[in-house]
Amino acid sequence: APDVVAVSRASYREARKAANAARKKQREQQQALWRQQQALYEEQQPRPPPAGAGGSSGSGGGRGAPQRQQQAAQPSQRQQPQPQPVEAPAADDEPMAVFEFTGKSGDNNGYIYWLGTEAKSKKFENPHDGGRLRVTSSGMSVGTESGVVSRKRNEVIVAAGPDVWLCLDLGRSRIFTPTHCTMCHGSAAGGYDLNQCFTFEAHDPAAGTWVDISARGQGPPHELKSPHGVNTFTLNAQGRRFRYMRIRMTGKNARGDNSLPICAFEFYGRLYRVEKR
Repeated sequence: APDVVAVSRASYREARKAANAARKKQREQQQALWRQQQALYEEQQPRPPPAGAGGSSGSGGGRGAPQRQQQAAQPSQRQQPQPQPVEAPAADDEPMAVFEFTGKSGDNNGYIYWLGTEAKSKKFENPHDGGRLRVTSSGMSVGTESGVVSRKRNEVIVAAGPDVWLCLDLGRSRIFTPTHCTMCHGSAAGGYDLNQCFTFEAHDPAAGTWVDISARGQGPPHELKSPHGVNTFTLNAQGRRFRYMRIRMTGKNARGDNSLPICAFEFYGRLYRVEKR
């Protein structure tokens, strides 16, 4: 019996040692991937697109520098600038990382969380404030664009207007094939539901227009409940890769206007790098 116990303990120690070695190797691989990404960020940080007319469906894309928290909350409606073209995909054409939705909204498997934690190696920091991505909008009435990637349930609302949108700019060195988007409602008050009044779009650099990437008939309907309801929506990129992705209002919310209350979003899919020209 003592021999059996000794063997069992030895086997347990060996299994634990192997598991620890595997976790260490995985962390090293994630950190190596992060360092590769960070080199690209330092070379080519996200920048606001140059001024110009917007894309398809009578809609626009992202504006310039984000508002500061202390600025007044009365916005002016901004016209969508023309997105910059995306450089050619890298020669190996393999994704740098894959972010799979686990089936549970609010998980830690998305791209923005990965970016803010440096490949899950440190405590989350807002990647917009760190210059690793840019969130733009048609104009905020409450909060700032930076708050959308803070992973906090704050009051954040894009103002009503003739064309209302909230856009994620990955930067010139990255493109993305999205599969899912998780969103959190940006109002702490009820009676502000979003019911079939928004869509998902991305800028297609080949066509030079904004295209709908909503997966109609797949996954949950386009509904987001207040206060601070969370839902994950299926996207259909048809294999295409994008630098710019956005949520755009197509109708009225439960309050009767087309303001867009979103305090958080997260994207899942495949991340690719692009060649520097």
